[in-house]
Amino acid sequence: MSLTTFSNLLIAQVGVNTTVPNATLDITAKQPTGNSSIVDGLLIPRVDRLRAQSMINIPLSTLIYINDISTGVQAGITQNVDTIGYYYFNNLSQWTKLEINTPLLDNADGTYTYTSENGISTTIKGKGSLTGNGVLEVNAGANAQEVLFKDASISIKGGANGQVLTTNTGGTPYWQTVRSVRRTTSALITVDIANDNIILVDASTYNASTQVQVRFISLPFYQGYVGKVFTIKRVDDGPATVYITGSVSGAPTIFDDIESQVIVPPKTAIQLVMESDALTGFKYQTISKN
Repeated sequence: MSLTTFSNLLIAQVGVNTTVPNATLDITAKQPTGNSSIVDGLLIPRVDRLRAQSMINIPLSTLIYINDISTGVQAGITQNVDTIGYYYFNNLSQWTKLEINTPLLDNADGTYTYTSENGISTTIKGKGSLTGNGVLEVNAGANAQEVLFKDASISIKGGANGQVLTTNTGGTPYWQTVRSVRRTTSALITVDIANDNIILVDASTYNASTQVQVRFISLPFYQGYVGKVFTIKRVDDGPATVYITGSVSGAPTIFDDIESQVIVPPKTAIQLVMESDALTGFKYQTISKN
């Protein structure tokens, strides 16, 4: 190796494998072409996370390669150190990952592949706008969230004012109306499990012989809403009978472990929570009655 130093009152340049350095430090490959097996390159200091965490008075832009994250903790100046790789010391006094923006590979089948700087591949399905019926699938590979949301924007279309895009427990996306309130005078009310939250039942126009039904139906379409709370409020004080029940056909709907229906007295609100969505019969529990 040849190491040459040129200096005067104004500049000092160091050349490695060159006698004509073109910068403060100019490193030239010993074998820039050909099939030589000699290793050429710059070897950055390699340390573990504990060593990086223990350094003090670190100059801005210091570069290291962290080769072990089983030591130290992800806190303080190493709060960003969560994978093996190159890190530089930034102006926030933290070690920051030196990332490379890798373009997505179009697989020409509606999917894209991203390969991280660590060689880990992630497959993304779906492109363009994510609509209410669309699905954006990402595999369990590392860096999936970084691929989707870093230096990018996603346009979500669909739904209506007051709705949010969420998923049920099965992973199916749907538009959820936040705390919807529905008032009805019908004698046969079918609960929309996906969108109903509060149903106000007005049975004031019916006589004592009328039975007003509020039906919770056990259907595969309504699976995935375990934990959702429903409020059935009877707003009238008339003579009709109002009760919560299930469908007359198909799997039964079970209330409070053994009941097939729940009576709603006049001027009373009953809150139910879905406990189970098994197709042998959805189960609901009464959590309040007042």
